Amino acid sequence: LDFNAKHNATKPYLVFPSPDSPQTSSAISFAQMAVASHRVAHMLRPNREGPERKVLAVLIHTDSPLYIAILLGILRTNWIVSSLLFLPEFDLQRFQPYSMSPRNSVEAISNMLKTTSCRSIMIHAATYELACEVRSQMTAEGIEITFVDLPPLLSLFPHLSTSHPQDVLET
Repeated sequence: LDFNAKHNATKPYLVFPSPDSPQTSSAISFAQMAVASHRVAHMLRPNREGPERKVLAVLIHTDSPLYIAILLGILRTNWIVSSLLFLPEFDLQRFQPYSMSPRNSVEAISNMLKTTSCRSIMIHAATYELACEVRSQMTAEGIEITFVDLPPLLSLFPHLSTSHPQDVLET
């Protein structure tokens, strides 16, 4: 991503239908995605403070641009993305991010969190109730769970705001 953000900054990373006109396309460039992933990383781990290789469960149901920016930002923190499509052969030393489904049961989520020693979950309004049930179950077992809020789309991609048509790339 960083190579393309430098050498192909204005080329599209993602293309999607324009919110203003379905007949036209909008895009997020390589540079914009890189900036968004840095924003996520800084939000999660300002100045790279805190533990290395922390496990963060991502229990969200959101659109692709936001989800991709979140995963890329977590990778920048040197943390581990955990999910509820848990594979028995999952090895924390050979980490690969994969999708987490909020359709799993409280019991399944709790089991995955215990198995991966995960104590933090990224959530948003659509998964808040489920996450609270998981936290309640885990607390009853003596395990504290913290929540990390999903950042709003426009905080990562301000250029998508109709009130700010020009994108300002920050480094």
